[in-house]
Amino acid sequence: MTRSALLLALLLPLAACGSDDTPEADGSIADAANAIEALPASDGTNASPAGGATVVDMVADARDLTTLRRLLRETGLVDELAAEGPYTLFAPSDDAFAAIDLDAASSDMEALKATLRSHVLPIRMLSGDLDFEQSIEAASGAVLDVVPGSPPAVASGGVRATVLRADLDATNGVVHVVDAVLSAN
Repeated sequence: MTRSALLLALLLPLAACGSDDTPEADGSIADAANAIEALPASDGTNASPAGGATVVDMVADARDLTTLRRLLRETGLVDELAAEGPYTLFAPSDDAFAAIDLDAASSDMEALKATLRSHVLPIRMLSGDLDFEQSIEAASGAVLDVVPGSPPAVASGGVRATVLRADLDATNGVVHVVDAVLSAN
């Protein structure tokens, strides 16, 4: 007997023992709906767009992307990444920014803008698209090399950024949180 048939044979008698009292069934559905509504708000780690969230919204909602959020505002890239897209953003975490000399990087706004654009691809790439070696041109003109693995990574200018959280889905693209700040070449 197959596993499915055995499971059906065991569960069918239990289903027959159930009550015909529909208000009780409605109550359990209502309880389930209330439990879902009581779940905490997203911290940007979900894999589906929440109510039309853009790439910028995903960055704004993530607790570990506060430095990136500030730099996107300072460089004026918020409007660019809020546009239609599609985009793939390899978003450096706050820890990634803490590992570099951010004061020196911030002193030249055009260089900083180019560095941030080196994390943006003008296409939508989910983590499943990162499972083979390829080179892709970023919005800055820098070339990102995909380094397949578990987890995958991207590399540019001698810096390798490993994906920490993948597939934060947005209406205009996708965000992958990474552990390093890539070079603009």
